[in-house]
Amino acid sequence: VRTRDVRRSLFRSLSVLGWTRRRGSDGEEGSWKIATALGVGFERRRFSDVGGEIGLGAQDADDRALRVHGRIAGQWSPTPWFGVATMIAAETSEFDPDDPLAPAPIGASTRQAAQGGLELRWSPRIAHLRTEIRPSARMEVVSSRTQDIRPGAAGAERSTTTVAPTFRLGALVELARGLALVGSLASGMRVPHLREFFGDRGFVVGNPNLSPERSLSGDFGVSARTHTRPLSLTLDARGFVTRIDDLIRYTLNDQFQALPENVGRADLYGVEVRGVLSGPGPLRLTTAVTWIEAQDRSLDRRLPLRPRLETFVKPELDLGSLGPLDGFVLFSEGTYVSSNFADAANLVILPSRFLWDLGTRLDWSRHYSLALVVRNLLDVRVQDTLGYPLPGLAAFATLNVRTSL
Repeated sequence: VRTRDVRRSLFRSLSVLGWTRRRGSDGEEGSWKIATALGVGFERRRFSDVGGEIGLGAQDADDRALRVHGRIAGQWSPTPWFGVATMIAAETSEFDPDDPLAPAPIGASTRQAAQGGLELRWSPRIAHLRTEIRPSARMEVVSSRTQDIRPGAAGAERSTTTVAPTFRLGALVELARGLALVGSLASGMRVPHLREFFGDRGFVVGNPNLSPERSLSGDFGVSARTHTRPLSLTLDARGFVTRIDDLIRYTLNDQFQALPENVGRADLYGVEVRGVLSGPGPLRLTTAVTWIEAQDRSLDRRLPLRPRLETFVKPELDLGSLGPLDGFVLFSEGTYVSSNFADAANLVILPSRFLWDLGTRLDWSRHYSLALVVRNLLDVRVQDTLGYPLPGLAAFATLNVRTSL
C-alpha cells in the first residue's frame, strides 16, 4: 500500500584519523607495531508520519546520534616462535530523540564502553610439524542509560552495566607444505547496540529491554594452498557449530515492522567452503558456499531470515596496467540465496533468488580508484526482510581517493 504523507531522510558521516608505526615484518624476531585510531560518527535521521500510517501513532521525529571512539593496539614478537598482541579501546555514544508529537518529552540516551584484549602466539614444532596456538581474551564493560521512545512507553528509563568477557583458543597444525588443519573454540557475550534499542522510527522498531547474547562456538577445517604454473589454488573448508542463549533476532509485529527480541536458545551448525583459483594469465575465479541449519529451540522452528544455502561466484579479468591506468579489472558476480522465513512461526516465506552483477575497476596515479557496477542485471524482483520491494536493475559509481598526510 502506498503511503500518502510519510517522509524520511538520513544523513550520516564518519571521520577516522589513524597513525601506525612498525619495525620489521609480522612474526619476525624483534618486530613490533603500534597503531592508534580516533573516530567520530554522526547521524541525523528524520521520520515524518503525521497521519499515523505506519506503526501505532503519529510521529514527526528528528533524531540525532553521536559516537566518539578511540583505539590503541600493539604487537611484539621477541622471538620467531612467540608473540603478544594487546588492545585497549573506549567509546561514548549519545542518542538524542526529538518528536513534538510525542505525548511527553524524551531525554537523551547515553552509552559508554571500554574494552581491553590480549592475544598470545606460540609456534612450537611438535614431531617435526609446524604448529601455532593462539589463546586470547577480551573484556568489555558497557554502561547504558536509555529512555524508551516507543508509543505507550515513551520516557521509561532503564540503566544497565554489563561486563562482557570473550575467550578464544585457536590452533593450526601444518601437515605438509601448503596443507594445514585449523580449529578454534570460543565463548563470548555480545551487548546490544543502539540501533537495536531504538530502531529507525519507521519499519524497524527498537527494543530497549534486550539482554546480551551469550554464545559457545567451535569450528574445525582444512586450509590448502598449491601453486603449479600457470595455476594457483587456495581452498578453505570448515565446519562450525554455535549455541547462543538470548540470541537477538528480528521478527515481524502486527504492523509488519521488524522487531528485535531475545530467543531463549538457538543452535546453528553448518559448513563453509571458499576457493580462489588464479590463472592462467590474468584470470581469477573466487567461489564461496555456505550451508547452515539455524534452529530456534524455544519454538522448535527455523530462525527467520537465515537462508539454508548461499553461494557466490566471481570471475575476474585483471589486465594490469593499460595506457594511463595503473590497473584495469573486469569482473562479474553471481549470488544465489535459498528461500527462508520472514517470521518466527515460519509462516511467511521469502522466495529464493539469483542476482547477477557486472562491473569494472579503474586505478590510476596510485591514489584514485573508480568502480562502475551494474547490479541485478536480470532485473529480479527482490524484497527486503519486511516484504517491501527493493530496486531492480541499478547502476553504481564509486570513487575512492587515498592519500597520506
